Amino acid sequence: MLRYFESRAAVLLELIDAEMHGWPADLAETSGAVTTGAADERARRLAGMIAATLQVRPVLCDLLSAQAGVLERNVSTAVVLRHKQAALGIADEIAQIVTRALPKLDADDAPHVSAITILIAAASWPHSTPSEALRADQEAEPAIGNLLMSFDHVVTVTLSQTLNGLLARHKTRGAED
Repeated sequence: MLRYFESRAAVLLELIDAEMHGWPADLAETSGAVTTGAADERARRLAGMIAATLQVRPVLCDLLSAQAGVLERNVSTAVVLRHKQAALGIADEIAQIVTRALPKLDADDAPHVSAITILIAAASWPHSTPSEALRADQEAEPAIGNLLMSFDHVVTVTLSQTLNGLLARHKTRGAED
């Protein structure tokens, strides 16, 4: 494989791109029903659907957790640029899904939501999927288990709050106009 890629990190960045490829289509399929109800409720349902479609992609979540801190630091500028360009395409697809569900969000909000989604997933995944050693520690010391996060819960709540904050900002702007 290293004949075709400059490093193992480059292989893993390509794998992220491949893993992300089907995610927007799955999200679009499940989020199509998020068109009725109050905006805050649609935001909560959309956030839950985003979390669910990510949670069933453990390889993607594992790789996203290593992306910025490890993988992107161990490749050339050309490889990072190619990876980021692919990520922009995915972010645009996610942004379109977000604006279909929440049309009050503007062109600046939706890409922000895409970026926040990736950050939340990358940060919360390792904290919600303990290693074997940590699982053994949890059995020996049950209080350690209290530190374990629920990926679905963290992503849903944090993204829902982000979406509702953006919606509230638009409501405030509308009142000022």
